[in-house]
Amino acid sequence: MKRLTYSYCVIKYVHDPAAGEMLNIGVVVWFPAISQLFYKLEMRYERLSKTFVNFDGENFKRTLRHFEIAVETLQQELSGNLFSAENAVADVKTLIKRVWPDEDLSFQAGSSLVGITDDPEQAVQDIYHRFVASQWSQQSNERRNDEQIWSLYSEPLSKVSVSKKLVTKDIITEEFSLKFNHAFKNDKWHLLEPISLDYVKASTIQGRATNWLGNATAMQGHPELGKLYLLLGQPRLSEHRKSYEKAKNLLHKMPIPHEIIEENEAEDFAQEMANFMKEHGV
Repeated sequence: MKRLTYSYCVIKYVHDPAAGEMLNIGVVVWFPAISQLFYKLEMRYERLSKTFVNFDGENFKRTLRHFEIAVETLQQELSGNLFSAENAVADVKTLIKRVWPDEDLSFQAGSSLVGITDDPEQAVQDIYHRFVASQWSQQSNERRNDEQIWSLYSEPLSKVSVSKKLVTKDIITEEFSLKFNHAFKNDKWHLLEPISLDYVKASTIQGRATNWLGNATAMQGHPELGKLYLLLGQPRLSEHRKSYEKAKNLLHKMPIPHEIIEENEAEDFAQEMANFMKEHGV
């Protein structure tokens, strides 16, 4: 494929335009020779909520979706040749201003930059990684999140038809509320909770375990609670093994019925759950 010139800009979230503090959340890339506009956005907002006081996650997602729709509409216009040759533009920021003109909003386009490539899709990935994904990695202490740990357990659970029987359940008291995404009821509620203990810093491992010890203490005596299954994701850094063992010791102090499952036990656990459900008619 011939080499193509492109222009791109970084999309930034500005929590307080007056203060000027911002974080990169995406990129938009324009290839004028082939009339193609690409974009890639970071939908997670944990980094933003930890950085900015009073960050509104729901409003962020809603506004980001409006931005997506605006860019997608522009993509359709470009692919439909609604921009005539004499109106064609070489600069991506000029295009962005057509659909997102107010630069005082919390979503702002950075300066227009240029490059050349023979692989547009790879160029977009490289730009996104340089300006967005790499920044997330530097600030995140998390090596694997809870969803990634759940995937290790959900596959064997699916094989024995357990996953499809799981539902969400809120455990609520006067002082406490916690949502569990993987639960089933047999007289009382049994809760399957993936917990990542795979972190860059060993201190975070103990902090995570302490937090769950507190959650269990708050749930103690709840009339709907049957048993909590802790599906752990162990740290992949060998030097964190001792911290992991200490974290498990903390979790064993939970004052509620519980069972700790480790990654190498996922297959056996899935079969145990399948047998339990069959035996109790779940």
